[in-house]
Amino acid sequence: MRKAVVLYALPAVAWMGAIFYWSSLQEAETPLREVVPDYVAHAAVYLVLAFFLFIFLHRVHERGLAVTFCIALIIGALYALSDEWHQSYVPTRSCSAWDFLADIVGMTICFLLLAAVRQAGSMGQRSYARLAGRL
Repeated sequence: MRKAVVLYALPAVAWMGAIFYWSSLQEAETPLREVVPDYVAHAAVYLVLAFFLFIFLHRVHERGLAVTFCIALIIGALYALSDEWHQSYVPTRSCSAWDFLADIVGMTICFLLLAAVRQAGSMGQRSYARLAGRL
């Protein structure tokens, strides 16, 4: 069971490491800066984190969608807060409540998409079950 926990946690931890790295860059060096608005990049990055956290928690703890959503959202929100705090120490970066809100919105979109897949008939339920490791 321990190996499975580490294996399922690895994508989330690696993505958190990537977020920390990107947050360590000065504003001009951040990826996607010239391509999409900052709040869209925040939402997208945290949507991916929410997906990894959800899969990890759902596979390891086998709780329902709502409970897994809440736990993943709390973990993601705490990480987003720490990320904003970290950025306040990086030259040309700052701590922003709007960025934090974009992070939360991105995570919520992920969970809404997962819930929609789960409700999308038998094909959606099979896809959801594969994601959640239930097949």
